[in-house]
Amino acid sequence: MSQAKPGKVPDNKDCGTLYEAAFNYQAQRRCCGEVFLSQSDNSGIDAVISSPMGQLYRVQIKGSRQEKAISIAPFRGRGKTKRSLDPKKYEVLAVYAATYDTWYLIPSERVGKAVRLKIWPMFKNSKGMYEVYKENWKIFK
Repeated sequence: MSQAKPGKVPDNKDCGTLYEAAFNYQAQRRCCGEVFLSQSDNSGIDAVISSPMGQLYRVQIKGSRQEKAISIAPFRGRGKTKRSLDPKKYEVLAVYAATYDTWYLIPSERVGKAVRLKIWPMFKNSKGMYEVYKENWKIFK
């Protein structure tokens, strides 16, 4: 794992690591069950949650530091290795709007093979299609 230097703007890998740690913290804090973070960058999932009822959820974690309309591309890899996430390989897409300290927990079947997701955490009463999943931690119960 790369270490961010003081004063250095974190790169995507550093941010991904921070988003995963933030997800782990929030899931534990909200009593969602046990959280197991992947130690591999190539696994296709970032975490597994064991719910209090014993169900396992594979979670893909994405995040953004944008301040305006946040657009997330549900892909894995970079450059030529970049490819869409297969919605059959995970149950929940966890999207962190870091600027607003807000999580969107979206079932994979609602993501499908989308090229881009837009979320609007800056608007309290947004009618965006993913707003119903804002702070949707009950998905793991």
